Amino acid sequence: MTPPDTGPRAVMTKTSRRDALRPESDVDLFSDEHLSNPYPDYAALREIGAAVYMSRYDVWAVTRYAEARQILSNWRAFTSTQGVSVGKEFVPFFENSALYADPPEHERLRKVLSDRLSTKALATLTTEIQRRADEIVAAQVARGEFDAIADIAQVFPVTLVADLIGLPQQGRDGLLERASAAFNFFGPANSRAMGSMELFQAVYQYVSEYASRDRVTPDGFAMTIYHAVDQGELNEAEALSLMLAYTIAGIDTTVNGLGSAIWLLATHPDQWAQLRARPELADQAFEEVLRIESPITGFVRTARTDCRVGDSDLRAGDRLLILFAAANHDERHWNQPDHFDITRKPGGHLGFGHGLHACAGRGLARLEGRSLLLALARQIESIQASTPVRRLNNVIRGLEHLPVTVTPEVHAAA
Repeated sequence: MTPPDTGPRAVMTKTSRRDALRPESDVDLFSDEHLSNPYPDYAALREIGAAVYMSRYDVWAVTRYAEARQILSNWRAFTSTQGVSVGKEFVPFFENSALYADPPEHERLRKVLSDRLSTKALATLTTEIQRRADEIVAAQVARGEFDAIADIAQVFPVTLVADLIGLPQQGRDGLLERASAAFNFFGPANSRAMGSMELFQAVYQYVSEYASRDRVTPDGFAMTIYHAVDQGELNEAEALSLMLAYTIAGIDTTVNGLGSAIWLLATHPDQWAQLRARPELADQAFEEVLRIESPITGFVRTARTDCRVGDSDLRAGDRLLILFAAANHDERHWNQPDHFDITRKPGGHLGFGHGLHACAGRGLARLEGRSLLLALARQIESIQASTPVRRLNNVIRGLEHLPVTVTPEVHAAA
Protein backbone atom coordinates (compact mmCIF):
# COMPACT_ATOMS: atom_id res chain seq x y z
CA MET A 1 0.00 0.00 0.00
CA THR A 2 1.35 3.42 -0.93
CA PRO A 3 0.43 6.05 1.68
CA PRO A 4 -1.38 9.06 0.22
CA ASP A 5 0.72 11.71 1.93
CA THR A 6 4.13 12.25 3.53
CA GLY A 7 5.73 14.74 5.87
CA PRO A 8 9.12 15.83 7.19
CA ARG A 9 11.05 13.33 9.27
CA ALA A 10 13.33 13.88 12.27
CA VAL A 11 16.88 12.51 12.25
CA MET A 12 17.21 9.38 14.36
CA THR A 13 20.40 8.71 16.29
CA LYS A 14 21.91 6.54 18.99
CA THR A 15 23.05 8.30 22.15
CA SER A 16 24.48 7.35 25.52
CA ARG A 17 22.39 7.66 28.69
CA ARG A 18 22.58 5.99 32.11
CA ASP A 19 26.07 4.80 31.17
CA ALA A 20 24.63 2.56 28.46
CA LEU A 21 24.27 2.94 24.71
CA ARG A 22 20.67 3.26 23.70
CA PRO A 23 18.69 4.07 20.55
CA GLU A 24 17.07 7.49 20.77
CA SER A 25 14.90 9.64 18.52
CA ASP A 26 13.48 13.14 18.62
CA VAL A 27 10.73 12.41 16.07
CA ASP A 28 7.37 13.80 17.17
CA LEU A 29 4.96 10.89 17.11
CA PHE A 30 2.03 13.27 17.63
CA SER A 31 2.73 15.98 15.06
CA ASP A 32 0.29 16.57 12.21
CA GLU A 33 2.94 15.39 9.74
CA HIS A 34 3.49 12.12 11.55
CA LEU A 35 -0.18 11.39 12.18
CA SER A 36 -0.96 12.01 8.50
CA ASN A 37 1.43 9.23 7.51
CA PRO A 38 3.30 7.52 10.37
CA TYR A 39 4.67 4.54 8.47
CA PRO A 40 8.05 6.00 7.37
CA ASP A 41 8.78 6.96 10.97
CA TYR A 42 7.71 3.54 12.19
CA ALA A 43 10.04 1.83 9.71
CA ALA A 44 12.96 4.03 10.73
CA LEU A 45 12.31 3.36 14.43
CA ARG A 46 12.17 -0.39 13.83
CA GLU A 47 15.57 -0.22 12.15
CA ILE A 48 17.38 1.47 15.03
CA GLY A 49 16.00 -0.63 17.86
CA ALA A 50 13.27 -2.79 19.34
CA ALA A 51 12.73 -0.11 21.99
CA VAL A 52 13.69 3.48 21.11
CA TYR A 53 13.75 6.28 23.66
CA MET A 54 11.56 9.16 22.45
CA SER A 55 13.20 12.23 23.94
CA ARG A 56 10.23 14.55 23.40
CA TYR A 57 7.93 12.54 25.65
CA ASP A 58 10.19 10.55 28.00
CA VAL A 59 8.74 7.28 26.76
CA TRP A 60 10.17 4.26 24.93
CA ALA A 61 8.55 3.40 21.60
CA VAL A 62 8.22 -0.32 20.90
CA THR A 63 7.67 -0.81 17.18
CA ARG A 64 8.73 -4.38 16.40
CA TYR A 65 6.12 -7.14 16.42
CA ALA A 66 7.87 -9.76 18.55
CA GLU A 67 8.74 -7.38 21.38
CA ALA A 68 5.36 -5.63 21.28
CA ARG A 69 3.48 -8.92 21.53
CA GLN A 70 5.78 -10.16 24.31
CA ILE A 71 5.23 -7.03 26.41
CA LEU A 72 1.46 -7.11 25.90
CA SER A 73 1.46 -10.76 27.00
CA ASN A 74 3.30 -10.06 30.25
CA TRP A 75 1.24 -7.87 32.57
CA ARG A 76 3.32 -8.97 35.55
CA ALA A 77 6.41 -7.29 34.12
CA PHE A 78 4.68 -4.45 32.25
CA THR A 79 1.74 -3.00 34.14
CA SER A 80 -1.21 -0.87 33.08
CA THR A 81 -1.94 0.35 36.60
CA GLN A 82 0.24 3.45 36.13
CA GLY A 83 -1.90 4.54 33.19
CA VAL A 84 -1.82 3.83 29.46
CA SER A 85 -1.59 7.47 28.31
CA VAL A 86 1.61 9.14 27.14
CA GLY A 87 0.61 12.20 29.16
CA LYS A 88 0.81 11.39 32.87
CA GLU A 89 -1.54 14.31 33.48
CA PHE A 90 -4.44 12.29 32.07
CA VAL A 91 -4.15 9.24 34.32
CA PRO A 92 -6.87 10.52 36.71
CA PHE A 93 -9.28 10.86 33.78
CA PHE A 94 -9.66 7.08 33.54
CA GLU A 95 -9.74 6.01 37.15
CA ASN A 96 -11.81 2.90 37.86
CA SER A 97 -11.25 1.75 34.28
CA ALA A 98 -10.34 -1.82 33.32
CA LEU A 99 -7.72 -0.25 31.06
CA TYR A 100 -5.80 0.80 34.15
CA ALA A 101 -6.26 -2.45 36.07
CA ASP A 102 -4.27 -5.66 36.36
CA PRO A 103 -5.55 -8.91 37.90
CA PRO A 104 -7.50 -9.52 40.00
CA GLU A 105 -9.23 -6.15 39.56
CA HIS A 106 -9.11 -6.43 35.79
CA GLU A 107 -11.05 -9.69 35.73
CA ARG A 108 -13.61 -8.35 38.17
CA LEU A 109 -14.32 -5.35 35.94
CA ARG A 110 -14.24 -7.18 32.61
CA LYS A 111 -16.43 -10.11 33.64
CA VAL A 112 -19.49 -7.87 34.12
CA LEU A 113 -20.16 -7.79 30.37
CA SER A 114 -18.24 -10.91 29.37
CA ASP A 115 -21.42 -12.94 28.84
CA ARG A 116 -23.03 -10.18 26.76
CA LEU A 117 -19.93 -10.03 24.53
CA SER A 118 -19.34 -13.77 24.27
CA THR A 119 -19.36 -15.63 20.97
CA LYS A 120 -22.62 -17.34 21.93
CA ALA A 121 -24.37 -14.06 22.77
CA LEU A 122 -23.10 -12.30 19.66
CA ALA A 123 -24.31 -15.17 17.47
CA THR A 124 -27.87 -14.22 18.39
CA LEU A 125 -27.25 -10.73 16.97
CA THR A 126 -25.83 -11.84 13.62
CA THR A 127 -29.07 -11.64 11.63
CA GLU A 128 -30.07 -8.26 13.05
CA ILE A 129 -26.63 -6.72 12.50
CA GLN A 130 -26.54 -7.99 8.92
CA ARG A 131 -30.01 -6.56 8.32
CA ARG A 132 -28.89 -3.16 9.56
CA ALA A 133 -25.76 -3.25 7.42
CA ASP A 134 -27.78 -4.20 4.33
CA GLU A 135 -30.28 -1.37 4.92
CA ILE A 136 -27.62 1.30 5.50
CA VAL A 137 -25.68 0.29 2.39
CA ALA A 138 -28.85 0.05 0.26
CA ALA A 139 -29.89 3.59 1.19
CA GLN A 140 -26.55 4.99 0.04
CA VAL A 141 -26.25 2.84 -3.08
CA ALA A 142 -29.58 4.31 -4.19
CA ARG A 143 -27.97 7.77 -4.05
CA GLY A 144 -24.93 6.73 -6.08
CA GLU A 145 -22.65 9.36 -4.53
CA PHE A 146 -22.12 9.78 -0.80
CA ASP A 147 -19.59 10.22 1.98
CA ALA A 148 -18.58 6.70 3.02
CA ILE A 149 -17.52 7.92 6.46
CA ALA A 150 -20.44 10.16 7.43
CA ASP A 151 -23.13 8.12 5.70
CA ILE A 152 -22.00 4.54 6.43
CA ALA A 153 -18.97 4.07 8.69
CA GLN A 154 -20.25 6.49 11.33
CA VAL A 155 -23.94 5.62 11.17
CA PHE A 156 -23.62 1.85 11.54
CA PRO A 157 -21.59 1.51 14.78
CA VAL A 158 -23.02 4.59 16.51
CA THR A 159 -26.62 3.45 16.24
CA LEU A 160 -25.80 -0.20 16.93
CA VAL A 161 -23.61 0.35 19.99
CA ALA A 162 -25.95 2.96 21.47
CA ASP A 163 -28.85 0.50 21.07
CA LEU A 164 -26.89 -2.37 22.60
CA ILE A 165 -25.87 -0.29 25.59
CA GLY A 166 -29.49 0.77 25.92
CA LEU A 167 -29.01 4.51 25.56
CA PRO A 168 -32.09 6.61 24.81
CA GLN A 169 -32.48 8.22 21.39
CA GLN A 170 -32.33 11.66 22.96
CA GLY A 171 -28.85 13.15 23.21
CA ARG A 172 -27.09 10.88 20.69
CA ASP A 173 -26.30 13.73 18.32
CA GLY A 174 -22.62 14.53 18.57
CA LEU A 175 -21.84 11.32 20.46
CA LEU A 176 -19.17 10.25 17.98
CA GLU A 177 -17.35 13.59 18.09
CA ARG A 178 -17.30 13.51 21.87
CA ALA A 179 -16.11 9.90 21.96
CA SER A 180 -13.30 10.67 19.51
CA ALA A 181 -12.07 13.53 21.67
CA ALA A 182 -11.54 11.16 24.59
CA PHE A 183 -8.87 9.24 22.67
CA ASN A 184 -6.70 12.34 22.45
CA PHE A 185 -6.09 11.92 26.18
CA PHE A 186 -4.22 8.67 25.59
CA GLY A 187 -1.51 10.73 23.91
CA PRO A 188 0.57 13.58 25.35
CA ALA A 189 -0.67 16.87 26.77
CA ASN A 190 -0.37 18.63 23.41
CA SER A 191 -2.67 21.21 21.87
CA ARG A 192 -4.82 18.48 20.34
CA ALA A 193 -5.49 16.94 23.74
CA MET A 194 -6.01 20.23 25.54
CA GLY A 195 -8.39 21.34 22.80
CA SER A 196 -10.48 18.22 23.42
CA MET A 197 -11.14 18.98 27.07
CA GLU A 198 -14.60 20.43 26.56
CA LEU A 199 -15.71 17.53 24.35
CA PHE A 200 -14.34 14.99 26.81
CA GLN A 201 -16.28 16.64 29.61
CA ALA A 202 -19.34 16.54 27.35
CA VAL A 203 -19.13 12.77 26.77
CA TYR A 204 -18.65 12.21 30.50
CA GLN A 205 -21.70 14.35 31.19
CA TYR A 206 -23.68 12.57 28.48
CA VAL A 207 -23.03 9.13 29.95
CA SER A 208 -23.72 10.39 33.48
CA GLU A 209 -27.05 11.86 32.41
CA TYR A 210 -28.39 9.59 29.67
CA ALA A 211 -27.08 6.26 30.95
CA SER A 212 -28.85 6.65 34.27
CA ARG A 213 -31.02 3.79 35.54
CA ASP A 214 -34.25 5.56 34.70
CA ARG A 215 -33.28 6.27 31.08
CA VAL A 216 -31.59 3.12 29.75
CA THR A 217 -33.53 0.23 28.28
CA PRO A 218 -34.13 -2.78 30.57
CA ASP A 219 -32.31 -5.28 28.33
CA GLY A 220 -29.18 -3.31 27.42
CA PHE A 221 -25.56 -3.52 28.54
CA ALA A 222 -26.07 -0.56 30.88
CA MET A 223 -28.70 -2.36 32.91
CA THR A 224 -26.42 -5.41 33.16
CA ILE A 225 -23.82 -3.09 34.70
CA TYR A 226 -26.38 -1.72 37.15
CA HIS A 227 -27.34 -5.25 38.15
CA ALA A 228 -23.67 -5.87 38.97
CA VAL A 229 -23.78 -2.81 41.25
CA ASP A 230 -26.85 -4.19 42.97
CA GLN A 231 -25.06 -7.50 43.51
CA GLY A 232 -22.08 -5.76 45.07
CA GLU A 233 -19.76 -6.63 42.19
CA LEU A 234 -19.14 -2.96 41.27
CA ASN A 235 -19.46 0.41 42.92
CA GLU A 236 -21.22 3.33 41.24
CA ALA A 237 -17.97 5.00 40.11
CA GLU A 238 -16.79 1.79 38.46
CA ALA A 239 -20.17 1.39 36.77
CA LEU A 240 -19.96 4.86 35.25
CA SER A 241 -16.39 4.21 34.10
CA LEU A 242 -17.41 0.95 32.43
CA MET A 243 -20.29 2.57 30.57
CA LEU A 244 -18.01 5.41 29.47
CA ALA A 245 -15.37 2.96 28.25
CA TYR A 246 -17.75 0.77 26.27
CA THR A 247 -19.50 3.78 24.76
CA ILE A 248 -16.26 5.43 23.65
CA ALA A 249 -14.33 2.36 22.54
CA GLY A 250 -17.32 0.56 21.06
CA ILE A 251 -18.07 3.43 18.71
CA ASP A 252 -14.93 5.21 17.61
CA THR A 253 -12.55 2.36 16.91
CA THR A 254 -15.13 0.50 14.83
CA VAL A 255 -16.05 3.62 12.88
CA ASN A 256 -12.44 4.02 11.83
CA GLY A 257 -11.97 0.36 11.04
CA LEU A 258 -15.01 0.38 8.76
CA GLY A 259 -14.00 3.64 7.12
CA SER A 260 -10.53 2.30 6.39
CA ALA A 261 -12.05 -0.87 4.95
CA ILE A 262 -14.09 1.08 2.40
CA TRP A 263 -11.11 3.28 1.51
CA LEU A 264 -8.72 0.37 1.05
CA LEU A 265 -11.16 -1.63 -1.06
CA ALA A 266 -12.02 1.40 -3.18
CA THR A 267 -8.35 2.12 -3.87
CA HIS A 268 -7.43 -1.53 -4.49
CA PRO A 269 -9.84 -2.68 -7.21
CA ASP A 270 -8.13 -6.06 -7.46
CA GLN A 271 -8.92 -6.73 -3.81
CA TRP A 272 -12.47 -5.46 -4.26
CA ALA A 273 -12.93 -7.87 -7.18
CA GLN A 274 -11.68 -10.74 -5.02
CA LEU A 275 -14.11 -9.89 -2.23
CA ARG A 276 -17.05 -9.75 -4.63
CA ALA A 277 -16.03 -13.08 -6.18
CA ARG A 278 -15.35 -14.70 -2.81
CA PRO A 279 -17.56 -13.12 -0.13
CA GLU A 280 -16.39 -15.82 2.28
CA LEU A 281 -13.22 -13.71 2.55
CA ALA A 282 -15.11 -10.95 4.39
CA ASP A 283 -13.85 -11.96 7.85
CA GLN A 284 -10.29 -12.28 6.66
CA ALA A 285 -10.49 -9.03 4.71
CA PHE A 286 -11.58 -7.08 7.78
CA GLU A 287 -8.69 -8.54 9.80
CA GLU A 288 -6.29 -7.40 7.07
CA VAL A 289 -7.79 -3.90 7.23
CA LEU A 290 -7.18 -3.80 10.99
CA ARG A 291 -3.61 -4.94 10.47
CA ILE A 292 -2.67 -2.45 7.80
CA GLU A 293 -4.67 0.51 9.20
CA SER A 294 -4.86 -0.19 12.93
CA PRO A 295 -7.60 2.05 14.39
CA ILE A 296 -5.74 2.43 17.70
CA THR A 297 -2.06 3.16 17.15
CA GLY A 298 -0.89 2.19 20.63
CA PHE A 299 -1.04 2.38 24.43
CA VAL A 300 1.52 2.75 27.21
CA ARG A 301 2.77 0.17 29.70
CA THR A 302 5.16 0.71 32.64
CA ALA A 303 8.09 -1.58 33.47
CA ARG A 304 7.80 -2.97 36.99
CA THR A 305 11.50 -3.88 37.22
CA ASP A 306 14.75 -3.32 35.36
CA CYS A 307 14.55 -5.22 32.10
CA ARG A 308 15.88 -5.50 28.57
CA VAL A 309 13.79 -5.02 25.44
CA GLY A 310 15.80 -6.00 22.39
CA ASP A 311 19.21 -4.41 22.96
CA SER A 312 17.85 -1.63 25.16
CA ASP A 313 18.23 -1.64 28.93
CA LEU A 314 15.24 -0.16 30.74
CA ARG A 315 14.77 0.69 34.40
CA ALA A 316 11.84 0.05 36.69
CA GLY A 317 9.33 2.82 36.16
CA ASP A 318 10.24 3.42 32.52
CA ARG A 319 7.20 3.85 30.31
CA LEU A 320 6.82 2.04 27.00
CA LEU A 321 4.51 3.13 24.18
CA ILE A 322 3.53 -0.12 22.46
CA LEU A 323 2.80 0.93 18.89
CA PHE A 324 0.36 -1.64 17.55
CA ALA A 325 0.26 0.10 14.17
CA ALA A 326 4.05 -0.12 13.77
CA ALA A 327 4.23 -3.75 14.87
CA ASN A 328 1.55 -4.63 12.33
CA HIS A 329 3.92 -3.41 9.59
CA ASP A 330 7.04 -5.13 10.89
CA GLU A 331 8.83 -6.79 7.98
CA ARG A 332 10.49 -9.15 10.47
CA HIS A 333 7.10 -10.79 11.00
CA TRP A 334 4.95 -10.00 7.97
CA ASN A 335 5.65 -10.75 4.32
CA GLN A 336 5.27 -7.52 2.30
CA PRO A 337 3.69 -5.77 5.31
CA ASP A 338 2.71 -2.62 3.42
CA HIS A 339 0.78 -4.60 0.81
CA PHE A 340 -2.99 -4.85 1.31
CA ASP A 341 -3.98 -8.44 0.56
CA ILE A 342 -7.34 -9.83 1.69
CA THR A 343 -6.15 -13.39 0.99
CA ARG A 344 -3.49 -12.96 3.66
CA LYS A 345 -4.19 -14.73 6.94
CA PRO A 346 -3.23 -11.98 9.39
CA GLY A 347 -3.94 -13.95 12.55
CA GLY A 348 -2.09 -12.52 15.52
CA HIS A 349 -2.19 -8.92 14.32
CA LEU A 350 -2.29 -6.32 17.07
CA GLY A 351 -5.17 -4.26 15.73
CA PHE A 352 -7.16 -5.23 18.82
CA GLY A 353 -4.13 -5.13 21.09
CA HIS A 354 -3.13 -8.44 22.66
CA GLY A 355 -3.12 -10.34 25.91
CA LEU A 356 -4.93 -9.34 29.07
CA HIS A 357 -6.05 -5.96 27.72
CA ALA A 358 -7.05 -7.06 24.22
CA CYS A 359 -10.20 -5.22 23.11
CA ALA A 360 -13.17 -6.60 25.05
CA GLY A 361 -15.54 -5.80 22.18
CA ARG A 362 -13.47 -7.31 19.40
CA GLY A 363 -16.08 -9.98 18.72
CA LEU A 364 -18.72 -7.33 18.11
CA ALA A 365 -16.35 -5.26 15.96
CA ARG A 366 -15.57 -8.30 13.84
CA LEU A 367 -19.27 -9.02 13.41
CA GLU A 368 -19.88 -5.44 12.30
CA GLY A 369 -16.94 -5.55 9.91
CA ARG A 370 -18.00 -8.79 8.26
CA SER A 371 -21.62 -7.66 7.98
CA LEU A 372 -20.71 -4.38 6.33
CA LEU A 373 -18.25 -5.94 3.87
CA LEU A 374 -20.84 -8.54 2.88
CA ALA A 375 -23.46 -5.82 2.37
CA LEU A 376 -21.07 -3.81 0.21
CA ALA A 377 -19.96 -6.81 -1.87
CA ARG A 378 -23.53 -7.93 -2.53
CA GLN A 379 -24.90 -4.54 -3.53
CA ILE A 380 -22.05 -2.70 -5.25
CA GLU A 381 -20.25 -3.54 -8.48
CA SER A 382 -17.59 -0.84 -8.33
CA ILE A 383 -16.42 1.92 -5.98
CA GLN A 384 -14.54 5.05 -6.99
CA ALA A 385 -13.12 7.13 -4.16
CA SER A 386 -12.15 10.79 -4.28
CA THR A 387 -9.34 12.21 -2.13
CA PRO A 388 -10.02 11.38 1.52
CA VAL A 389 -9.74 13.82 4.41
CA ARG A 390 -7.84 12.34 7.33
CA ARG A 391 -8.96 12.93 10.89
CA LEU A 392 -5.98 13.63 13.15
CA ASN A 393 -6.17 12.20 16.64
CA ASN A 394 -3.39 11.40 19.10
CA VAL A 395 -4.24 7.69 19.21
CA ILE A 396 -7.01 6.94 16.70
CA ARG A 397 -6.21 6.60 13.00
CA GLY A 398 -9.05 7.12 10.57
CA LEU A 399 -10.71 9.31 7.98
CA GLU A 400 -12.98 12.31 8.44
CA HIS A 401 -14.47 12.22 4.94
CA LEU A 402 -14.32 9.83 1.99
CA PRO A 403 -16.45 10.89 -1.01
CA VAL A 404 -17.29 7.87 -3.15
CA THR A 405 -19.26 7.07 -6.27
CA VAL A 406 -20.66 3.55 -6.62
CA THR A 407 -22.14 1.45 -9.39
CA PRO A 408 -24.91 -0.83 -8.07
CA GLU A 409 -24.68 -4.55 -8.52
CA VAL A 410 -27.22 -5.42 -11.21
CA HIS A 411 -28.68 -8.42 -9.40
CA ALA A 412 -28.92 -6.47 -6.14
CA ALA A 413 -30.78 -3.65 -7.90
CA ALA A 414 -33.15 -6.13 -9.48
